[in-house]
Amino acid sequence: RLIGGEFKFARDVAVVFGSNNTVGPSNAYSGPLEVTGTFTADWTADADYTLYTAKTQGIFEVYFTYGSGALLRTLKITCTNFDFGDGPITIDRSGVNAIVGYSGRGLYNCTDLGPVAMILGNSWGGSPY
Repeated sequence: RLIGGEFKFARDVAVVFGSNNTVGPSNAYSGPLEVTGTFTADWTADADYTLYTAKTQGIFEVYFTYGSGALLRTLKITCTNFDFGDGPITIDRSGVNAIVGYSGRGLYNCTDLGPVAMILGNSWGGSPY
C-alpha cells in the first residue's frame, strides 16, 4: 500500500569558539536527533486516515534489501513510537483510486534508545581488503 515516502534525520549542532586565539572551534555540542517523515499510500481502506485522525502513536518500520544469499545487504529503519498525526493530511482523488499523503514524527522511546533505530546488515563474510 505504501507508494512512496521520505525520512528526514536532523540534529542541531552548536559550535563554540573559545578564547584560545584560533580560527577553529574549541567544542561542538549536538542536540537531540529529530526524525520526521512524509508518506504517500494507496487508499484501499480507511486505515491510513484513521491513523491520522486518531493521532495514533505506534510502530513504523521500513525494510530495504539488496542482493540475495551470501551477497544480501539490508537496511532496517524502525520507529517504535511514531506519531502519525504530525501534519496535515492530503487526499488526492484525481486518479482512479484515492491516494493519501500524511506525515509523522519519531518520538523518543526506551526500545530504540532514541526516536529511531537503524540496523545495517551485510552478509558478506570475506576480507574487506
